[in-house]
Amino acid sequence: MSLDRAWLARIDADTPEFWKQLEQCRAAVDRADRLARASAGQMIACADDKTEQHLLLLYNKYVISSIERGRKYVDEVIAFHKGQGQLKPITSKQKPASKKVLAPHER
Repeated sequence: MSLDRAWLARIDADTPEFWKQLEQCRAAVDRADRLARASAGQMIACADDKTEQHLLLLYNKYVISSIERGRKYVDEVIAFHKGQGQLKPITSKQKPASKKVLAPHER
């Protein structure tokens, strides 16, 4: 939400508001990270069987790693606008579609 507000402030050329919203975004991502890790810590104490351990693995894979990617993106945006880095385009891990043209019977 605050990242969206930061971009809107940037469009309106409101530099102080832009930086304020970026910092609020960074703080929100930090808070989400702390809460996710605290939740994982509580789950570790209860993960006795394989199913619970698997759920914890999925939590780490999808929740914590997503927050880490979000933090990295916000850090890159901040560094870019401070002139300390360059933004890298977000890439998909999916391989490009094949260029083979399908025959009518293959469709």
